[in-house]
Amino acid sequence: MWKSGIRRKAGFLAAAGLLDYALQLGAPVILVRHVTTQEFGDYRLVWLVAETELILLPLFLPQSLFFFLPRAAPGTRPKLVGNTFASLFALGGARDSVAFRADSTRGPCSTGAL
Repeated sequence: MWKSGIRRKAGFLAAAGLLDYALQLGAPVILVRHVTTQEFGDYRLVWLVAETELILLPLFLPQSLFFFLPRAAPGTRPKLVGNTFASLFALGGARDSVAFRADSTRGPCSTGAL
């Protein structure tokens, strides 16, 4: 019984990883045939920026919990997790406000397509 539960969970994770891999491989193949070179370049640039932000923006706060949680006193553990969630929420809000401000400062002809 214990092994079947582990195998089921591992199966779901493996299926999710396979689906992720298939989408990452298939989406550019489909897009390169249906969009212009400029649009495909923009697609690649957007994903490069998004993946870089996903790596750098959290500032390794969730990973730092692996160090601090085992060493923390039992009463301070919920505070550490709550502070981490609050910090990540604030960082996400700051990122969104900067992105929104950058989008709102562009004019209607800022794309260069006239």
